[in-house]
Amino acid sequence: MLADIVIFGFNRPDSLANLLSSLSGCSLADESNVHVFIDGPRNDSDKASIDIIKMSIVKNFFTCFASLNIVYRQKNLGLAKSLRDGIDNLFEKNDRLIVLEDDLILSENFIVYMNQALNFYEGEPSIGSISGFTTSICKPLDYPFDTYFHPRPCSWGWATWKNKWGKCDWNYKPDNFFESLILRKKSSLAGQDVYRMYRNQQLGTINSWAIMWTIHHLRNNLLTVYPYQSMVRNDGFSTLGTHCKGINPFPTNFKSDRNHSFCFNNRLVIERETLKAVNYFHSNFYKLLFRLKLV
Repeated sequence: MLADIVIFGFNRPDSLANLLSSLSGCSLADESNVHVFIDGPRNDSDKASIDIIKMSIVKNFFTCFASLNIVYRQKNLGLAKSLRDGIDNLFEKNDRLIVLEDDLILSENFIVYMNQALNFYEGEPSIGSISGFTTSICKPLDYPFDTYFHPRPCSWGWATWKNKWGKCDWNYKPDNFFESLILRKKSSLAGQDVYRMYRNQQLGTINSWAIMWTIHHLRNNLLTVYPYQSMVRNDGFSTLGTHCKGINPFPTNFKSDRNHSFCFNNRLVIERETLKAVNYFHSNFYKLLFRLKLV
């Protein structure tokens, strides 16, 4: 059985239309159940954009999938609450989900890859999630697999299982100083920015479901499966983006590929060079170079 697909959107009808168009072009799209949650408006401008989604966008895609269910929120929940509430609701009747936001473009083989990975790693207690996105990194020579492992989950086209999602403590705080030190050390393995974002979450300066999902992975020694060839591109870096503005700092080797045969690794070992390559894009040094337009 294929995993249901859930999309979270808000006030960007063009972005949602582009995502639904790329999703409908994926192999197995016509066999997949799709759920769309549209967050409620904050103002009249948001309401006008959501009305366009209602009247002009989603009606074009009802015949593209096995089913298409749309939920329009009456109030604005914000992405973190809308996403958690929507996933919790769908996991009442599903044991796995593929999760998308409305600023993504997908490869033709995205649904195939995600379902194959979900099936392959379903019984593996050390795998917390599957990512369809990767930054542009080189696969090691003579490495026979199409995927790699990283301790940091990704929010740009991902999937997980009910039992992994249900164990996440969204309000976690270290009980003591030593627990804080352990968390800080583990966070460094996932990127130089992780602990800083977690502290900002605790201080209330950000409201991110993704950082707490990351902390859940780190605390429980869970890994995320990434493809070496990205099947997701994020087009959401614009003035309309709530969390992503400006220019996308993460280079990707995305292309729409028709390869439907993937070689997954059942030996759960993090490749040191791959870890170093990925973490470079989350380092303070890279972010400085990016701001100075030197990369």
